[in-house]
Amino acid sequence: MRVSRPTLCLSVRLKRSRRLVRRNALLTMLACKNAIKAGDPLPLEAMQRLVDDLAQVENPSICLHGQPILFKIPSDELHKKFEREYAMR
Repeated sequence: MRVSRPTLCLSVRLKRSRRLVRRNALLTMLACKNAIKAGDPLPLEAMQRLVDDLAQVENPSICLHGQPILFKIPSDELHKKFEREYAMR
């Protein structure tokens, strides 16, 4: 059976697309596995570099998996957590 050229091109594009999806999923997983975790010790320079790098990305408020990494906390909530009067100013 002979496959038409447009069908063949579509098949090749689908295979490439699937490969890209798998590659991106793998890269995302590796990035997450190698990410700095809570409690990891970091020198001040590394902390500053992270903040500077974060400012350069398209959407700095979420990770590649869609999990929030930045969020706003109202000052009254901080006041309740830390029981400090100056947080209300």
